[in-house]
Amino acid sequence: MKIDSPRRRLSAEARRARIADAAMQVFAERGYHAASIAEIARCAGISKPVVYDHFASKADLHLQLLARERDRLLALTDAAATLQSALEAFFAYVQGHPYAWRMLFRETTGDPAVARAHERVIAEARAGIARQIARGVALSGRGARLRSELLAEGVMGVTHGLALWWQGHPDVPRREIVRAATDLLVPGLARLAAAARR
Repeated sequence: MKIDSPRRRLSAEARRARIADAAMQVFAERGYHAASIAEIARCAGISKPVVYDHFASKADLHLQLLARERDRLLALTDAAATLQSALEAFFAYVQGHPYAWRMLFRETTGDPAVARAHERVIAEARAGIARQIARGVALSGRGARLRSELLAEGVMGVTHGLALWWQGHPDVPRREIVRAATDLLVPGLARLAAAARR
């Protein structure tokens, strides 16, 4: 699990990136509670004090990684013009950043601040999906907000379920995963959009 050792002294920025990469892997594999700064340091090929030179605590490191990856993922999916392109962006992110995806959406226990941060990430992801749905389906009237939140939760269930399955079947091409998500989600949302236009 150790990242290759550097051959020359790294800049502070490169060391920080190395720590972040190692931490992402350890948090994804172990979960927040079981991860340790000692293991992160070993994985990064540095000493524990060097980790603390860059991050105040394990919680600080985890929270900074959560914020960075949340912003990265939301930027990709919010920029998508359609649900189809948002699905493509999401699964490209999962494929390109498997540790980040697992860290973002993994259950956490222990530190209340970290648990709240994870809850915010889930809420922001749900809100982003609800925005995608609102762009494609003109829900209106009483209960429209609740309905869009419920639909967003369903989309999250499908996409996260497929992403988890895909991690156990990495030989399946991304296009097949996107196709499965599209087949499950787009027809139902298209029906809602058609009904809203009537």
